[in-house]
Amino acid sequence: MNRRFFLRMTYFAGFLFSFHVALTVYSNSSYLATRVSAGLVGWLYTASALIAMVGLFLVPRLVTRFGTRPVLGLIVLLNVGNLLAMTLSGHTLVIAGCFVLYFAFNTLLYLGLDILIEEWSESGVQGKVRGSYLTANNVGFMLAPFLGGLIIDRIGYGVLYGLAIALLVPVLAIVAFVLPNRNRPHPSKSRFFTLVRKFLRNRSLGSVFIANFILQFFYAWMVIYTPIYLHVNAGIPWDTIGITFTI
Repeated sequence: MNRRFFLRMTYFAGFLFSFHVALTVYSNSSYLATRVSAGLVGWLYTASALIAMVGLFLVPRLVTRFGTRPVLGLIVLLNVGNLLAMTLSGHTLVIAGCFVLYFAFNTLLYLGLDILIEEWSESGVQGKVRGSYLTANNVGFMLAPFLGGLIIDRIGYGVLYGLAIALLVPVLAIVAFVLPNRNRPHPSKSRFFTLVRKFLRNRSLGSVFIANFILQFFYAWMVIYTPIYLHVNAGIPWDTIGITFTI
């Protein structure tokens, strides 16, 4: 088994997936606001987060039972379908439902790729491996907003989401045909409330989770509402917004 090759392919899959996510993450709320009522946008993100929370506990169990290839491959395929329905359907309920699933499944795919990184990491170098993986992800997140802003400003949302679909194809190919199917049992058997008690008793661990919660709370608000404010209220064009987010 060539761990180095599998790690590099997982890095590449992570880069493509992050590029895919960042291509649309800043424009999703603005796109939704053109198709559904503005008051509904926040509720769609909330519903997506709730589904993602349930999925985060299910994915490790499903990977243990069926393996990474069918579980992650199916999630990627479903998200291709969600994006197609979002861009081609004119029905508000279809657009809203597919976005909720699309955004939730993105979170699950991040977890799935993280499981693969853990699988290929040898003992003693996990920090180096994870640092390289996060670097690959953030390169994708750095480049995509600039390109996404140009596409929306000059061509439109349809081409943007079409490119996002195209980026999922090589991710699916890597997961389904390049990386081996792994179903190593997940080491943790703790249930949700057991984990909560552990966080409450361990002040250092609890502080890390609280700090991360505050940071993610900030990110969630900014990603949803900053693009709408800059484009709708401030009148800044999308190509300029894309450059701003890239910097």
